[in-house]
Amino acid sequence: AYKGERAPRKCTNSLTSITHRNPGQVRLRTRGGSDGPIRVRRDPQRPSDREKQVTVEREFEGDIDAFRERMEQSLGNEGSLSELEPGIVCWRQAGEDGARIEFKAANHRVYII
Repeated sequence: AYKGERAPRKCTNSLTSITHRNPGQVRLRTRGGSDGPIRVRRDPQRPSDREKQVTVEREFEGDIDAFRERMEQSLGNEGSLSELEPGIVCWRQAGEDGARIEFKAANHRVYII
């Protein structure tokens, strides 16, 4: 034997090896009637990656009254500022259900949701 010589490969029948791995495989028709590449359909009711909710957390060193003043100074009359629970104030933009800014006086945190 010389350097680089390989052992002879066994000759196998390719059809036999395929049928041993997948015996009696039956292809079913798809709903679209095609066996082509699989296409992923997005559900319009489910939010896409861009629409996932993200929460940003910040700290505010004042109390609820200072937060209210700061929000009114910054945003004016663009939305409504209401107290959800004692110690929690929430600002929402007029006419929208999604985005909101919450301030929790207990831990001085502002949550932009």
